[in-house]
Amino acid sequence: MAGVLELKNPALSFYDCDSVVISRGEFVSKWFSAHYRPLPRGAYTFSFLTPPPGAQPQKVQAVIGRNGENLSGPYVIDRLADNIVKYENTFELK
Repeated sequence: MAGVLELKNPALSFYDCDSVVISRGEFVSKWFSAHYRPLPRGAYTFSFLTPPPGAQPQKVQAVIGRNGENLSGPYVIDRLADNIVKYENTFELK
């Protein structure tokens, strides 16, 4: 399954994202940085979002359903008649 990670801090005008592939419940992303330097201190929002099921590989669609109807759980939302996964959390970098 494919997904997108986003990291943002509007107060610092910071935004970065990375496309990932989930395999066996795990994924690896790039290192997030501020122009190759450590991220500044502050409040960040981390988000994970999957594209619509129709944009997933056929093997993934066979498991999750054509419209994501086989997806379930607290982070599954209905978006334009498709179920997708969306998770968001805010944290403070000190």
